[in-house]
Amino acid sequence: MGRPKKPIISRELVIKSALAMIDRDGLDAVSLRRLAETIGVNIGSLYHHYRYKDDILLDVLAHVLEPLSPSPEPIEDWKEYFRERCKTYFQLMVAHPNLTSLMFTLLPRRVGLAVEEQGARVLLDAGVPARYVPLIREQLESAVHGVLRFCFDTPLFANVTDSHPVLARVVAEAESVTPHDRLALAVDAILDGVEHRIPQWR
Repeated sequence: MGRPKKPIISRELVIKSALAMIDRDGLDAVSLRRLAETIGVNIGSLYHHYRYKDDILLDVLAHVLEPLSPSPEPIEDWKEYFRERCKTYFQLMVAHPNLTSLMFTLLPRRVGLAVEEQGARVLLDAGVPARYVPLIREQLESAVHGVLRFCFDTPLFANVTDSHPVLARVVAEAESVTPHDRLALAVDAILDGVEHRIPQWR
């Protein structure tokens, strides 16, 4: 059976079906053939919109990260701007944990560049030298993914025995700190450090 001349499904339907599949079964479950079967169409219908799995995954990411679109309002507090961005990003990944690894698989980053443009301007306006802007952005990204990994995937420390009493005590006490509080601490440590350096850079 040949490819239909007009698409009988929308790009939006493909994206939402792929996201549901990823949430339920993981990234490896996604294929054009399985998506076509799930939607109930011939694979030729998908070819009107997509030829490759990676293109679908990029659009899934763009869809999930849509709440991170650039702020239409002037940025008055650069630190609060990044706190809120990291918090929103974290919440989106918690809602779709199977997408977390995709953020490092599909690199260099090709989605969300409009908000990255705004973020770069915010850091420059705050007094951060241009050469350090990407480094700070990388550290914020790492902070979010560090909390996601160590709180929801594999902890950095687990089952520490009494042969290491100090480590065992602090690991046990750290269990009372929520993932959101861990994220806030990590992000604030980065932003406070940047703020401390800005007068020196100027």
